[in-house]
Amino acid sequence: MSELRIKLFLGAVCWCLITLSVTVNGQPSCSISGDDVICYGNSTTWSGPGGMLSYIWTGPSGFSAITQDITVSTTGTYTLIISDINGTASCSGNLSVNPELLAGTINTTLRQFCEGGTAAIGGTNSPYGPATGGSGSYNYTWQLQTGCTGAWTDIPGTNMTSYTPAAPPETTCYRRKVTDLICNNEAWTDYKRFEIFEDPVSQTIVPQPEKRAQIPQLEFFHTFVRRLFLHRRKFLRSGLMAAYKHELGKEGIDAILTQLALGAEARAEQLDVSQLLQLCEAVRAALAAVEPRG
Repeated sequence: MSELRIKLFLGAVCWCLITLSVTVNGQPSCSISGDDVICYGNSTTWSGPGGMLSYIWTGPSGFSAITQDITVSTTGTYTLIISDINGTASCSGNLSVNPELLAGTINTTLRQFCEGGTAAIGGTNSPYGPATGGSGSYNYTWQLQTGCTGAWTDIPGTNMTSYTPAAPPETTCYRRKVTDLICNNEAWTDYKRFEIFEDPVSQTIVPQPEKRAQIPQLEFFHTFVRRLFLHRRKFLRSGLMAAYKHELGKEGIDAILTQLALGAEARAEQLDVSQLLQLCEAVRAALAAVEPRG
């Protein structure tokens, strides 16, 4: 506020003093309110001061608006020009948008194990790596999928970029989930498959007495089978010759094959269990009938 004084003369000797108070309004004050950092895929509202006669916004990628409030989602500098009865003013604001959250990568090469097997799943060092983008504030949770099908289950206490799971009892898939603690969004890596095979050594063998009784001399049967298949001959006759030619000779072997109706084209691997047992007993009987050589 200012004072204006006017001295007014009335004739030669009379005068009066008039004092006027004058208020001079200043330029409008420009300001922008709203978040200046937002998460990927989000937007925010920016506002200019209230009570203006006009608002003119400009921004990146040709952005423009003439309202007090605007919605922004693109990184860059935005400028506001306001005006009222006293004049105009301008101000600017910078918006930063966090990059997209990426889960990173883990080693997804298939692994195969017998029961009790496991291995570390790399996700820390090159060529694999942790999450990127987002706010930069992360939490990791490894997940498993039993049978590599159906729902994924969080594994507690796995806030780490690499992970060694406990030995799974069956085929299981694993992946790493990353949660952005500021933006509250999530991303997932591809999965790692652990294929589990039953250990054949651990299988239970149940003896069947009725089948065992079909083998009169078990020790001889084991020896006979080893000798018959050891030489890997194409035909049954040549296999028997290689195994027993010194004890039985060609005539003795041919007699056995004729007795059992096993022709020249017969092959050892084509015999069923019954034929194999008959052949074994015929050979054992022929060997028993051979007189010991002095």
